[in-house]
Amino acid sequence: MENIQEQKFKFNQINLLKKTNPKTVVALIIFAVVTATVISRIVKIIPVGYVGLQEVNGLATPKSLKPGINFVNPFSEVTVISTRLQDVKQKIETTSQEGLKFEVEVSLQYQVNPDKVFSVYEKVGFDNDEILISRYRSLVREITALYPLQEIISQKRREVSSQLQERLQENLSPLGYTVEEALIREIFLPDDIQQAFNQKIKIQQENEQMNFELEKTRQQAQKQKIEAQGEAEAQKIKAESEAQAKLVKAKADAESQKLLSRDLSPSILQLRAIEATEKIGTSPNAKIYMGLGNSSSGNITPLLFSDLLNPNQTQKTANSP
Repeated sequence: MENIQEQKFKFNQINLLKKTNPKTVVALIIFAVVTATVISRIVKIIPVGYVGLQEVNGLATPKSLKPGINFVNPFSEVTVISTRLQDVKQKIETTSQEGLKFEVEVSLQYQVNPDKVFSVYEKVGFDNDEILISRYRSLVREITALYPLQEIISQKRREVSSQLQERLQENLSPLGYTVEEALIREIFLPDDIQQAFNQKIKIQQENEQMNFELEKTRQQAQKQKIEAQGEAEAQKIKAESEAQAKLVKAKADAESQKLLSRDLSPSILQLRAIEATEKIGTSPNAKIYMGLGNSSSGNITPLLFSDLLNPNQTQKTANSP
């Protein structure tokens, strides 16, 4: 069934072509070709990372074409320019401040400023590699000549790269370029200079090691000195503390003796004698006691009865101070 329908459809097409005027077919073909040609001339698609520049009769228009679909003059020629980051590596022979020759491998990363495409075209054109490289080489030689070789290969290497990038930006920005990075990647020295630098570095390292050892010894001596001073100070503090403690103790003893002397006054002694007599009087073996002394002064001393047998001795004792 399907084969019959297909054959019928083809038959109808053949009959339609036979009935169609050949001039009409030719006209349609010409119209399609002209339309496609016109569209291709007035519509330009610019890919991402590029811009376009129109030229009419050899003259470029200042306005650039952005990425995407653009309608242009059908009689113009459109040149597509990359605005992506470009990386250029160069090995350049140069000299140092002392006039020593050596080689450096440098890299430059740059791109065309999309807003300054017309300026690039107007000033350097699009075959600009030789111009960029020529300026790049010239600036490298100019900057390395400002520094001693020792500094270029050591502590000033980053500074040299920074100077190179700044100078390139100053030189290329007016032309329509943006410099992203300029680096010194490698430094190649002649064999004799390399050996001399190696020997110099070796001596410097030995001197640094010696200085380190000397500083270490000095610090150890300083530490021992501080420890000795600390020990002496500790001994001094200890001696002062002990002397202070002895002084405090001596004052305390003196105060104690003073208080004790005050407590042993005649009236206190008389009171203690009376208290002792009262205790003896309560004892089963009690003896008769009598108090003798100077009543006016209050010095009355209790006496045992046996002491009355020797009144001279008792009187002497009672009158004694």
